[in-house]
Amino acid sequence: MRALLFTFLLSGLFSRALHSQIQVTGQQDLAFGTLFPGIPERVLPTDGARAGRFRIIGPRNMEIVMTFTLPAVMVGPGAATMPLSYAANDGLYDPLFGGPSLAFDPTAPFVAQLPFFFLAWVYLGATATPSFSQTAGDYSAVVVLTVALTGN
Repeated sequence: MRALLFTFLLSGLFSRALHSQIQVTGQQDLAFGTLFPGIPERVLPTDGARAGRFRIIGPRNMEIVMTFTLPAVMVGPGAATMPLSYAANDGLYDPLFGGPSLAFDPTAPFVAQLPFFFLAWVYLGATATPSFSQTAGDYSAVVVLTVALTGN
């Protein structure tokens, strides 16, 4: 079955000049691989091959707030759905040379500081739970990541 597909939305709280200082780029889709009926499949945010990955570039040492809009289901053939869920540590913020990686709950806003070197990575994991009578085929959903400067 197919991986989650991503779209990216950049949102800011301040002037257009500050908006242009943040770049959010999707680097890798969240990929569940082949799923089997009745067997949940969890992708950890630390799974380099399957976790969703975003790159954030912005002003050094500036505080940001990240908010995910997460789907509750993936949609497949004939409008079949497959439930998705997110654990309290399914988000991972990794500042480049700026400190330790921080696990976070992707269902809630997360505040972090961009590192001195301008670049941070955000990883997303999730769990897909196919039913015992799940329709076979490709499933997909859209995740939106909103990143804003807080002004701190």
